[in-house]
Amino acid sequence: MASTISSSNSHKLQRYHMVDMKDMISDLPEGILYYILSRLSTEEAVRTSILATKWRYLWTQLPVFDFRDSSPKRNSKSPDCLVDLVDQLLHKSNRIKKLFIELPVTIVDAGKVSSMLSSALMHDVHDLTLNLESENSRFVLPNSFSASRSLTKLDIVFGFLDSVPDGICFPSLKILSFAHVTFTNEKSAQRLFSGCPVLQDLSFEKCYWVNINISVAIPTLKKLDIFFRSSSLDRNSCMFKIDAVNLLSLSYKSNPTINCFLVNSTSIVDANIDLGFFCVQNNELHVAVFAIELFSRLGSVESLRLSDQTIQCLNYAKSALHLLPSFKNLTRLEVHFDDPSCEVLADILRKSPKLEFLHIYGVHLVSCSRFSSATFNG
Repeated sequence: MASTISSSNSHKLQRYHMVDMKDMISDLPEGILYYILSRLSTEEAVRTSILATKWRYLWTQLPVFDFRDSSPKRNSKSPDCLVDLVDQLLHKSNRIKKLFIELPVTIVDAGKVSSMLSSALMHDVHDLTLNLESENSRFVLPNSFSASRSLTKLDIVFGFLDSVPDGICFPSLKILSFAHVTFTNEKSAQRLFSGCPVLQDLSFEKCYWVNINISVAIPTLKKLDIFFRSSSLDRNSCMFKIDAVNLLSLSYKSNPTINCFLVNSTSIVDANIDLGFFCVQNNELHVAVFAIELFSRLGSVESLRLSDQTIQCLNYAKSALHLLPSFKNLTRLEVHFDDPSCEVLADILRKSPKLEFLHIYGVHLVSCSRFSSATFNG
């Protein structure tokens, strides 16, 4: 009998502590409750709405929503279901400022995505990342994009960008990045890049350009990252020209046979140049001309990193090395070598009177018989 009473009392005591603990959490200041929610994933934060009446709408006050479809097992309907769910949650949310959506799928309803983005923009989202990872999806930016005055950072990863609304303008957008995006409409692409009057940071990673010639001026641009594969552009039918008079930082990893040009960009102070991913056959002259043209923009550079293939491209321009600018501000130089081309490096060093730091990767200097103090004499 005693054991029965003891067991009953034990259960009552457990229930008492559970109720008491629940009340203690619910009675915490809202600031602490928001902090607790901010440490959870978006999915977990939404689920807390069932804990108590006080928790029901707390998640709607969160400034960051992160939706990632990371489940290893997905049926064909799951992408659109997730888009619908995100759309519904966005309509209930009040203060969202940062939105990350990832749908690693092959097919998604572009109309649903457009509707979802329209909902996001209604909340004055500042930071938006849309990752569809869909090589076949064709996507149209919704007309509401042209009215987005709050967006400051936009990252887009998906298949085909076919259409951009007329009059599109991101008056506050400072950071814009694209990855694995195929640009198929010249006017739309031109419209998009021209509609960013305060853009400071622009990046392209493994994007593709189909029969497009773009020439755009972005005087506010300070940082440019370009990573094109050898198949990113058909050099016979595409050209990408950026006029960036105030550019300070450049990372250029691309095929030198691609018609991608910088105009009036002579203020660069930090540069990382990798002219790789190319076949040289019958392209030596084009490669040499491009390399000299690109380096002519680096006269103000202070920190410079060069790949071994970049050195090889300059090697094709041996007879024109005198056209390289004087690197009068260069203090740091990092060079990668597979096959030493000391003559090219020596010419760069001769034109770098303020050089303080030199790091050469992949070669023992003692193995290069042409490297001697006499090499650097003017």
